[in-house]
This record gives sequence, structure tokens and C-alpha cells, in this order.
Amino acid sequence: RVVARPASAGGRASNPWNDFQAKHKGQGHTKSELQALYHEHRAREEGQEQQGLRRQHEEENAERRQREEQRRRDEAQQRERERRDREDAQRRQQEHREREAQRLEQQQQQQREREEAQRREQQQREQEAWRREQHQ
Repeated sequence: RVVARPASAGGRASNPWNDFQAKHKGQGHTKSELQALYHEHRAREEGQEQQGLRRQHEEENAERRQREEQRRRDEAQQRERERRDREDAQRRQQEHREREAQRLEQQQQQQREREEAQRREQQQREQEAWRREQHQ
């Protein structure tokens, strides 16, 4: 395929075949040899272009895979953080419930001790009152 280049300021338009002929002028090639060389040259260029495109696609694919893997790692880390946060919240709730239960148990124990002390005092007063009555 021949890609014509526009004429630069004052120059004439050129194409790759003319450029190739000019470059190899005076090397003793026949026109058919020159055409064969040109086709090899173009095939090499196109092969390099294809190779370049292949390399570019491979790089793009590798970058896409890396981004995908990074996204998966980020999502996994996020899930792990959320799981730890949930476990921490559950643990804190459990600790709070246990502290509350201890506080309640302590309160009830103190209440029972006060009631017991009041009963003993009442019993003591009644016994003293009974003893006084017996002595009269």
C-alpha cells in the first residue's frame, strides 16, 4: 500500500516507492530486483508494525489484568476491614452487656446485704425490747 505524503513547502509530493527507488539508485539493481527489495522492505515494516501492535495489546492486557487484580485485592481488603469492624462492634457490645450484668449483679448483692443488715438490726431491737420486758 502506498501512502502519499503531502508536498512540504516548495517540495513535491513523494511516496514510499519513489523514496525507496531514490535511496537505492545507482546500486545496480534491475527494476524487478528493486521491486522485490521494496516488497521485502514493506513486509518487514508491516511485520514490525504488527509486532508493535501485538506488543501494545499485550501491554494493555497486562495493565488491565494488573488493574483487575489490584481491584480484587482492594475489595478483599475492604471486606476484611468490614469483617473486623463487625467483630469489634460485636465484641464491644458483648463487653458492654457483661459489664452491665456485673453492675446489676453488684447492685442486687448490695441491696440484699442492706436488707439483711436491716433485718438483723430489727431482730436485735426486738430482742432487746423483749429482754427489757422480761426484766420488768
